[in-house]
Order: sequence, then structure tokens, then C-alpha cells
Amino acid sequence: MKLVRYGNEGEVRPGLIDVNGVLRDLSKHVEDIDGRVLNDQALDKIRALDQTNLPVVTGTPRFAPIVGNIGILISKIIYIKEGHNKDFIILDVAMNDLMRPALYNSKHRILPTIKIGQKTKKTYEFVVPI
Repeated sequence: MKLVRYGNEGEVRPGLIDVNGVLRDLSKHVEDIDGRVLNDQALDKIRALDQTNLPVVTGTPRFAPIVGNIGILISKIIYIKEGHNKDFIILDVAMNDLMRPALYNSKHRILPTIKIGQKTKKTYEFVVPI
């Protein structure tokens, strides 16, 4: 059994590929294949299902990436660069640590770990070295 996500962008559904290579729909059993499903208890529930009773997905649907809120990334600002049209905050992490936005147009929530009581109305673009 392989867990997958399939469907058009904005209409992605959870599924599995059974031992015969057949794509089956899991949406009546789990909301999505994410951090909530990728734990022992939830996986045991999926394993216990009779896969032959799950609806078969027909056609050739698009496969979507498996995602989940499974961790945090802690970084520090190494430089603030003010440009003519844009201002940049350069972080001390590498490009491979922040690949999801580039690959899937996703967003990372950015929160300060130390608040200094200053606010700005500027918009910054967060960037990392290659």
C-alpha cells in the first residue's frame, strides 16, 4: 500500500495504491494525507481497511505532493538588504531547507522568536543562500 494525494489543484483527495497497483479513494476515511495521518494510530486504521471495498479512481489523475505540518525551521537573520524596489531579509538557512515554496507555491508562516517591540510597514522578501 502506498499513500498518495491526487486530483486537480484545489481539489486534491487522499488515496492509496493497493498491492495490484490500483488507485483507490480514501476520502471517506481520512481528510488528507498530512501530518495528522502520518502517525502509527492513523496508519493502523488505514491498514485495517478492506482495500478492495474502497472506490477505484478512474482516468489518469494528477498526483499531488504529500505535505504536512510536521516540524518547524528555526533561522536567524544574517542581513537586511534594502533595494530600490524590494527589501530583502537574508536568513541563515540553505535553499534546500525552504524548497516547498519554490516547488509547490506553498507558504511558510514566519514568526519572530524574540520580539523587540518594533513594527514596520515595509514589506520584505525572505531569501536564503543557494
